[in-house]
Amino acid sequence: MNVLINHCWCSDSNWGGQYNCRVIVSIDMVPIGKSYYDDHEPDWLNLIDEVELDGETALRLREYDTQRLKPEVMQWLTDNIKDRIHERDGHKQGWAVGTDEYNCKSGVSFSLFFERQTDAMKFQFII
Repeated sequence: MNVLINHCWCSDSNWGGQYNCRVIVSIDMVPIGKSYYDDHEPDWLNLIDEVELDGETALRLREYDTQRLKPEVMQWLTDNIKDRIHERDGHKQGWAVGTDEYNCKSGVSFSLFFERQTDAMKFQFII
């Protein structure tokens, strides 16, 4: 996992529209120094589901699959990441992920967006 700290955003979040934040946690599918055909990164295997899109959605997006966090990971985020003190961009949540459309564009990396660095660091230790 990689942690990026600065002014960050997700242009199409699960909460609807743009989500501005301060921290991104990026999970790469391919380990450093390996190729696409090698075993996937353990974090990817433990946290990410590859989901086949239905026919209509696949035609619209011109993609056949997308990535989503596993349901238990989504539940962990809901249970453990507090809302923002002040709502920004119409979002009170302290975390976000991209929509299926957002995530289908990069099949080798998955990003999570956090308001607080402490929450991003806490997320790194759930594995």
